[in-house]
Amino acid sequence: MDQFIKYKIRLNGGFYICNKGISFGFSLNGAFILIATSIFILLLGFLFFLTIKNRPGDKILLFGLSMALGGAFSNWIDRFTQGCVIDFMVIHPYFFPVFNLADIFIFSGCTLLVYKLFHKNTL
Repeated sequence: MDQFIKYKIRLNGGFYICNKGISFGFSLNGAFILIATSIFILLLGFLFFLTIKNRPGDKILLFGLSMALGGAFSNWIDRFTQGCVIDFMVIHPYFFPVFNLADIFIFSGCTLLVYKLFHKNTL
């Protein structure tokens, strides 16, 4: 969904920025970011595989991993194909950074993972 929205925005001349940095505009070397995000995606994929194998009924853990993995992969696709992450959502231009749907997925997925870390016996 994130990739589709970004494609439509670029195609129709909508507002977006090309974010070469990481969260909240922090800037790092582009090759380092691509390598680090690739490792992060592989790690999330491995954790997802282990969860399916060892805890297939843990829906919160699987959903959190799926959201984080999907969002990270979508932003990785941008970095690989565009040389930057396409950000297009604005809450407040002066007090909040521009972001995208993949960022929401990453944040929500990681929030669920932290929740599971502190609430191991729920659902």
